[in-house]
Amino acid sequence: MRMFLTSRVEEVEATDEWQTWEDGYRRRSAANGRKKPDEEKTAPKVELGQGRNGFYPVVRR
Repeated sequence: MRMFLTSRVEEVEATDEWQTWEDGYRRRSAANGRKKPDEEKTAPKVELGQGRNGFYPVVRR
């Protein structure tokens, strides 16, 4: 797992180069019919199932 300093990430995301790249990425994704990154991520629903050995988590999308 990679860990990044929040301050460094915010510094890079504030640059014109990053903004240009991100705008191009969003245009290419929209042209390919893909959803926006914000729309793709939906929180999964976690329920408790009951089995022979007790309860266990069930993840549903």
